[in-house]
Amino acid sequence: MKIVELDLQDNTVIKCPFCGQSLYDEDGLHECPHLLFHASDYGPEFVRDDFPYKFGEEPYVEGKDDEEEDEKTFWEHIEEVEMPNAFCFALVNHAAPCMCGAGFTGFIGLSQYKACNLE
Repeated sequence: MKIVELDLQDNTVIKCPFCGQSLYDEDGLHECPHLLFHASDYGPEFVRDDFPYKFGEEPYVEGKDDEEEDEKTFWEHIEEVEMPNAFCFALVNHAAPCMCGAGFTGFIGLSQYKACNLE
């Protein structure tokens, strides 16, 4: 899946490129029929039922020490998704550091196809 990185500012408004509905604004995240998932650095917070890639059962947590756990970042998981006509906005806010010292990253996955029309 292609990832488009956007620098998140206090007044950032992101709209769905397919239907024009607001996905992110000062009130937070919103859904539209094209939304596949939204997630934070720690893993998915919403995954559409008909999205074929579930990112595992447990949310991804940065810096887990358990060697049996998945070593991939959430960004790497998204890059592995093979889905034509879909992409992900990576919302990066360098002004809001997380515990690891890097900026916060949120993810919004979109497809031009509405729910139940992914194929």
